[in-house]
Amino acid sequence: MIKTIARSDAHAIGGLFAIPLLLFLLAHYFLEVEQYQFKVETLIEAESGQKLPLPLFKFIGFDDEAKTAPLKVTIVPPAQAREMDPSHLYFPFHAGEAKMSYNGEVFFDTAGNNIPDLPVLVTPLLLELPTNYASGDPIDMEISRKTTNALRASVAYFGDAEDFAPALRNHFLYYDFMGVANIGALIFTLLFLLTLSLTGSFKKEFRPLIFTVICMILFEAASIESIGFLTSKYWLSLLTLGPAMVIAAGKYIEDLAEGEINLVATHFLKPIIILTIIILALGASGELNLRWVNFLFSVPAMLAFCLIATYQCVKQAKKTNRKLEIYAFAMAMFSFSVSFAHDYIQRIGLINDNVLLTQVSFLTFFFVIAVIAVLDNERSQMAITMNNVRLETALNNQSKQLQSEFRTRTKLEHDKIVSEEKLRFHSDLHDGVLGYLANIHAVAELGKSDNSETITKLSKNAINEIRVMMETDTGQPDASLFRTCSALSQQTIVPLRAIGVIVEWNTLALLNYTTHNPQINMEIFRILQEALHNATNRAKCKALSIKASQNEAGHFIIEVANSGGQTYSVTDRAGQGIANMRRRAENIGAEFSIEPQEGGAIVRLQLPD
Repeated sequence: MIKTIARSDAHAIGGLFAIPLLLFLLAHYFLEVEQYQFKVETLIEAESGQKLPLPLFKFIGFDDEAKTAPLKVTIVPPAQAREMDPSHLYFPFHAGEAKMSYNGEVFFDTAGNNIPDLPVLVTPLLLELPTNYASGDPIDMEISRKTTNALRASVAYFGDAEDFAPALRNHFLYYDFMGVANIGALIFTLLFLLTLSLTGSFKKEFRPLIFTVICMILFEAASIESIGFLTSKYWLSLLTLGPAMVIAAGKYIEDLAEGEINLVATHFLKPIIILTIIILALGASGELNLRWVNFLFSVPAMLAFCLIATYQCVKQAKKTNRKLEIYAFAMAMFSFSVSFAHDYIQRIGLINDNVLLTQVSFLTFFFVIAVIAVLDNERSQMAITMNNVRLETALNNQSKQLQSEFRTRTKLEHDKIVSEEKLRFHSDLHDGVLGYLANIHAVAELGKSDNSETITKLSKNAINEIRVMMETDTGQPDASLFRTCSALSQQTIVPLRAIGVIVEWNTLALLNYTTHNPQINMEIFRILQEALHNATNRAKCKALSIKASQNEAGHFIIEVANSGGQTYSVTDRAGQGIANMRRRAENIGAEFSIEPQEGGAIVRLQLPD
């Protein structure tokens, strides 16, 4: 069992961590250059003649004031390019100022083309080649510092404008969509928290979350080209907020887990905030180079905390009753650490890529944090609602109990009145109608004619049936089905034998049958009456068997079997008798069946328990 649970948790964790990796792969696939005529993967440095492989990365330092000579290189198309006729040159990414010349004439210069330099974007470069450009001819290129810490150039692609239009469109679509989507989502989160505050549902645990969301909005604003120029000059200052941002998110999770998770965020949040304020003050006064600070402190601190938080969440999640939220936060931390590490080592030239992944991880990070906040608020609201429901349920139960007692008292009074009325009716029936029938029976016995014998039998049957009805209608739990069947046997055996029907009657098993509803006895009485009537009048039977028994399951069964007459067929036109028997059986919860046998039929009635 323990191994099964551990395996289930491992699958859940693996699935959560696979999500950001899948998003990163999709981002790379989305920004690939799929169409081109040919590409160039080698440059020649003008001064030394040395071959430089593309992508190119040359670190020039973090000091913006340092003057560096531009890097002069020559793009030499491969031999097969002689057969091509490209009109455009495309670089998926570059960093720094770029100047392009052909035959000594400059045909492109970034300094005069107002290309934005946004630190959270990878800037592509699509150039229209001169009209006199001959396929395969070399192109001179100068790369110089802009506001970057390195000179970079990707693989160069030659082709038509239509070849690179999809890649260029996808590039701006990716960054603009991710930026706008993240900012919109983050603003929605702030409005949600503001609504909680206005409605009195805001909790102090949301304070570090608000700080995290505000920092994320500022980061994302730098990724939108239309407004990024407003924030790009503050990018170095924004990046110093990174450690405080991720630690504040960890503090929120620690508060959410009510001390069951330790991410060391609570201990480090205040010192990190104080240190960040000091760094910003020194940076604003020019006493501190924020590029070096971010390179040596901000980014490593963010990555370190994200990895520690990921490990601690996975390790401690089982101790809490919020396992799903903790695992989701671990996924967000892992996503952020992978994407930010990718972008960080890309900036220092360990890898060269045409996509930054921070926007994807921000979207994942926001989604997880927002969902956790909503779930946390929902849990609080549910707790309040459950308390209200419990209180309302207690009041309803008390009210129902009082109503039930009132109905019980009313029913007892009603039953008492009904019982008194039944006793009066039974007394009148016994003293009145039965008295007259008894006199008729006594007078009929004085004579010996056929008519007097018939009157005697009929009056006796009427007396017995009235007694059965009276017994059934008493509402007492001791009414006997055996006595009811005995009364029916007294009515039927003598007349049936008189007309030549052999009757076998054995219902002794019913001595053990009891029911709390005497009305059931009357329904069974009527079913047996109808079965006997059908057997003698419709089937013209010569032999009749009425038997009661109890099967192995404890159920009582009465069988009425007739033979020597007409065989029952389900295709015969049925009268109302069988339908009435079925209906009566259903009314009392009995099981009724009829099946043919040679010269008659068997009616079987399984009595209700």
